[in-house]
Amino acid sequence: MGVAFFFILNYLSALNKFAYLNFSILISFLFFSFLFIKFFLREDFLRLIINIIAPLFFIYGILQRFIIFPYLIKKIGIAQSIQEQSLLWRLKTGRIFTFFQLPTLYAYITAVLLIMLIHYFFEKKDKGRIYYLSCIIIGVLNLFLTQSYGGMAAFFIGLVFYLYVNVKSNKNFIIIAFMSFALVVFIVSVLRFEEIKDFSPVRLRWGHWKQTARAVADYPVLGMGLGNYSKTVGRYVHKGEPKSIYTHNAFWQLQSEIGVIGLLLLLSLFIAFFKDKLVPVKQRPQFYALLLLSLIYNFIDIGFYLIIPGFILSLIFAYIREDTNNFKFDEKKKYITLFFFFLSLSVMVFIYLSDRKNIEGELLRGGEQAENAFKSSIRLNPFNDKAWLNLAIFELQRGNYIDSEKYVDLALKYNNTSAKAYYLKSLIFARKGYLLHALSCAKKAKGNFKINDLYNKNYEQFKRILSENN
Repeated sequence: MGVAFFFILNYLSALNKFAYLNFSILISFLFFSFLFIKFFLREDFLRLIINIIAPLFFIYGILQRFIIFPYLIKKIGIAQSIQEQSLLWRLKTGRIFTFFQLPTLYAYITAVLLIMLIHYFFEKKDKGRIYYLSCIIIGVLNLFLTQSYGGMAAFFIGLVFYLYVNVKSNKNFIIIAFMSFALVVFIVSVLRFEEIKDFSPVRLRWGHWKQTARAVADYPVLGMGLGNYSKTVGRYVHKGEPKSIYTHNAFWQLQSEIGVIGLLLLLSLFIAFFKDKLVPVKQRPQFYALLLLSLIYNFIDIGFYLIIPGFILSLIFAYIREDTNNFKFDEKKKYITLFFFFLSLSVMVFIYLSDRKNIEGELLRGGEQAENAFKSSIRLNPFNDKAWLNLAIFELQRGNYIDSEKYVDLALKYNNTSAKAYYLKSLIFARKGYLLHALSCAKKAKGNFKINDLYNKNYEQFKRILSENN
C-alpha cells in the first residue's frame, strides 16, 4: 500500500503527467513480461530462440560492417543535409548496430547472447559444441565491431563471473578471457583514438550525470515524476555540456524521477519479492552472470529506459526467482496474464511505429509525403506530441495560423514542458499581435532549454519590443 500511495503522489506532483503515463506503459509491459516468461517460456524454448536469433544477428552485423556501410557511404557521397551528415559520420565510424538504434545497445544484446551461447557450449558434450563455438566466434567479432567499451567491459565481467561460478568449466578460461579483453580494448582504443584522446566518452557521461545531479537536487524527496527527466533535461544543461534525454545511468535517472523515498520503497519491494526465493547461483550461473552484466550496463548507459534491456531484466528476474506456492497461478489467471502481456506489447509497438513515422517525416524535410508521415504517426499514437508539433510547423510554414495554433496546443497538452512548442506558440501569438502572450511563451521556451541561442534571442527580442512600445 505504501508503494502504491507513493506513486500516486509521484503522479500528482509530476511536471508532465503524460510522460508519467507513457513510462507507466513500459513498466506494465515489463511486469507482464516477467509473468509471461515465468509461466510460458521454458528454458528449452529460450535456448531454441537464442539458437535462431543469435546467428542471424551476428551474420547481419558482419554484412552491415563490410557490405552495407561501404555501399551507403558511396551512395550518399557528399552529404547535403544535417541528417545526411550525421548518418555519414555514423557510417564512417564503422560501429555496427544491426537492427537497433545504438552500437552500445547492440553491444549489450550481443554480450547477453554470448553469455548464453557460452553456457550452452559448456553444457554440450558432443558435436553440438562446434555450432556454439562458431556462433561465439562471430559474436565476439560483432561485439568488437560495436567498439563499445561499456559493452565489452560488461561482457568481460559477466564472463569471468560465469567461469568462476560454473564448476564444470576450466578456470584457465579466466586467464584467456583477461588476455583477450586487454587485447580487444587496445585495438578498439586505436580505432577510436580521435574520440578517446580527449576522453570524450567519459566527459560525455560526466556531463549527463552532472545534469541529473541538478535535477535530483531540485526534486530530492518525491522526484519530478516517472518518465519526466527526458522531457525536462533542457532546464539543467549548461553551456558547453552535451545534451541527451537520457542520463546514461538508469539508476541515477530513476532517482531524479522518483526521489530518495521512491528509490528506497522500490528497493524494499524488490528485497521482499526476492528474499529467500532466489534460485542458487550454481544452479543457474548464466542468469546471474547476465544480471551482473545488466547492472553494469544500466549503470553506464540508458538501460531499462529502453524496451529491450528492460525485457532482458524481466527475463533474468523470472529465471532467478524460484517457483514458490504463493506465486503459482491457476490456468485462468495465466491466460489473463497472457492477454495483458500481448495488450501492453501491442501498445509499445504502436508507440514505436508512431515514433518511426514521425522520424520518417522529419527526414523528408517538407512536402506532402512528410505531412502524410506525421498524420500516420498520429493515427498510430494520438498522444505523440512530436508529431503534433511537426504538423504545427508544417502549417505555420504554409501560413495557416489557425491549424498551426491548434496543433501546437495539442503538442503542449501532451508535453507541457516542450521548449520547441512554447517557442512556436510565441511566434503564433506575435503574428496575431498578442505580444505579452508571446513574451510569456518565449520565457517558458527559454526556461525549458536554457542554452538554446534561438530561444534566448527570441525572448530578448520580445522583451525589447515591449519595452520600446512602452
